[in-house]
Amino acid sequence: MDTELVHSARVLLSILLFSVSGLAVGAGCSDAPKASCAFACGAADECPGGYYCAPDSWCKLEGAAEDFDCGAVLVDGATLDASLIDAGVADASDPDSGTDASTVVCGDSMTTGGETCDDGNEIDDGNGCDMLCQRNDTCGDNTIQSIFEECDDGNQADDSNGCDATCQRNDECGNNSIESLFEACDDGNTADDGNGCSATCMDNSTCGNGNIEVEIEQCDDGNEVDDGNGCDAACQRNDVCGNDIIEALFETCDDNNQLDDGNGCSTTCQRNDACGNGIIEGLFETCDDNNADTCGTCSAACDTSQAGGDCTNGTACSSGDDCDSESCSLGFCQTPR
Repeated sequence: MDTELVHSARVLLSILLFSVSGLAVGAGCSDAPKASCAFACGAADECPGGYYCAPDSWCKLEGAAEDFDCGAVLVDGATLDASLIDAGVADASDPDSGTDASTVVCGDSMTTGGETCDDGNEIDDGNGCDMLCQRNDTCGDNTIQSIFEECDDGNQADDSNGCDATCQRNDECGNNSIESLFEACDDGNTADDGNGCSATCMDNSTCGNGNIEVEIEQCDDGNEVDDGNGCDAACQRNDVCGNDIIEALFETCDDNNQLDDGNGCSTTCQRNDACGNGIIEGLFETCDDNNADTCGTCSAACDTSQAGGDCTNGTACSSGDDCDSESCSLGFCQTPR
C-alpha cells in the first residue's frame, strides 16, 4: 500500500475517532493509560505538547508503554476490536478492565477512564491539563498550572518564600517571617497598627500618603516636598520653635524665641493669648479692655481697628471713654443720679 495513502488513512481515522466519541485509543496490555496513542503523525512537530511521534507514525504520550501497536489496529484491521478501545487503565490479565470508551469524553469536565484531568475543553491552555485530558503540569517550571498548583517559584524546595515543594502556598501573614512571594512585610500580627505593614502583610509605608506610619514617620503632610510646614521630604519633622518661621503643622506662632514673654506665643510656639484678660498680647492684640464688648475703643477681638461705637447705659466698660454720656462705674456705664 502506498505510504502516503496509509498515513492519510490513519489521520482520517484518528480524527473520526476523536470527533465522534472523544476517544483516545491506547495500549491494551500495560498499566499505562491507553491514551498513549492519539493522533497519526509524520513529523515530531505534528504532535501536541507531552507527546512524541513514534516510529509507527502515531503520537504517543511521553513515558507511556509502547507494547501495543496503534497502527495495526487502526489500519490493518478492517474494524476496531471493542476490547482494545478501553479508556481505562488496562490490566495484563484483562485487556478490557477499565471503563468502556463510550462513556469517556475529554472536555466534559469529568475525569473518567484513562483521563488524569478534565478542564472542560480540549485545549492545552497552560493550566496543567492538555488537549487529551492528561496532566502535563510540572512543579518547579516557574509557571503556575492553575488546576494543580497555587504557586510556582521555579524549584521544588520549601525555601520559606511561601511556596512549598509541591507548589502549594504555605505563607501565613502575621508569623513574623516574610514569605516574599506573597508578602512585602510581616510585623508579627494582622493589624494595621501604623508601622507601615498592613493587616495583609503588604507595605503601606509610603511617605506622602497623608497617613503617619508612627514607627517610621514623624509626620506626613500628603507630599514628599519640604514646603516649610515642618515636615520634610522624607516625612520627618524639621520644625524649630524660635526660628521666627511658623511651621504650620506644629506651630501656631513663632516669635523668634522660646520664651513666654507675654506677647501671646508660648515657649513651645503655641498661641496662649486671651482677648479680654486686660493684657495686650502684642502678637495678636492691639488692645485689651478686659471685656468682650463690641463697643468702645477696643473690639471684642481686641482690635482697635474693628472697635464699635460708644457704650450705652448698663454696658460693661473699662473707662468713661467706653460710655456715651454715662460714667463708667463698677465696670458698667451708668447714668449719674
